[in-house]
Formats: sequence, C-alpha cells, structure tokens
Amino acid sequence: MNCRDKKGKMLIEVPDDYTVVDIETTGLSPEGSEIIEISAIKYRARAAVNQFSTLVKPKGRISWFITNLTGITQEMASMGMEITQALSAFKGFLGDDIIVGYNVNFDINFLYDNLMAHFGVPLSNDYVD
Repeated sequence: MNCRDKKGKMLIEVPDDYTVVDIETTGLSPEGSEIIEISAIKYRARAAVNQFSTLVKPKGRISWFITNLTGITQEMASMGMEITQALSAFKGFLGDDIIVGYNVNFDINFLYDNLMAHFGVPLSNDYVD
C-alpha cells in the first residue's frame, strides 16, 4: 500500500481557476497497471483557455477489455509519449492549479504514484471531485 502523505486536500467548491484532469489506464491499481492517456483542460475565470492531451506508450499489452472501454488500441498507444516525457509535460501544464474531475481521486493516485516512481516528486495539488 502506498503512503500518499504529500497528496493535496479535497476541496468542496469549484474555484474560478482550475484544471480538469482525466486519465485512462490499463487497470484499476497503480501497482501493475499503466497510464495510457493523460488529458487536461485549463480554466481561467471558468472559461477554457488551454488544453493538454497525450497518449502514453505502455510497456505491457492493452487488453481487449480496456480497448473496448477507452477506445485506445495497442497501436494507438505505441505512438504515444514515453511515460517520463508525458508526466513531465503534464506536470508543466498543470503547475499549481487545483485539479477538478469526476472520480478524480483515482486519477490523482495514479499520477501521484507515477510522479513519485519516476521523479521522486509528489502530486500535491488540491482537488475537487
């Protein structure tokens, strides 16, 4: 079990400035599953101002179940960024923004664990689910 002691806190209200985040993965647990897509839209004064999206090249195979669920095939993902490049670009895009998303705790845990594993840096942004 991972200790995410530097994880940001959950907020109740959506602020005026934030970034909506969504990821797709090969499974339900950061241990043994991989991120295959990272997408985000940055909002200022509640208006979309910028977006980020990349497929991530997995080391393992994408199951037919995940392809049916996400629409992401092995061939598509193989054209994506390496995980370290994707995480670095995403973290630069996100900055210190508050994260907003649906069931975003799932996404944050994957991102947190991957940032720690690859860079030794936690994802400590506050978030609204």
